[in-house]
Amino acid sequence: MKPLTKAEEQIMQVLWKLEKAFLREIIDALPDPKPHNNTVATIIKILVEKEFIAINVFHTVIVLLISWDDLSIRGSQIPR
Repeated sequence: MKPLTKAEEQIMQVLWKLEKAFLREIIDALPDPKPHNNTVATIIKILVEKEFIAINVFHTVIVLLISWDDLSIRGSQIPR
């Protein structure tokens, strides 16, 4: 498994707190200065590709989900 970059780890920390979230909720939870929406969306896409998170699509809205079981099985490098 590929390790997380610092930016990916920062997004994962937010997702671990929220457990599931919309893109705007993730950005709102990040410290200032806030990254651009496209930057966060790209990091989320990478996290999906690395199988750290999954997404659910409701019509045109994407909800980001994190599974504690999946992460513990994959040996996540970030403590809960």
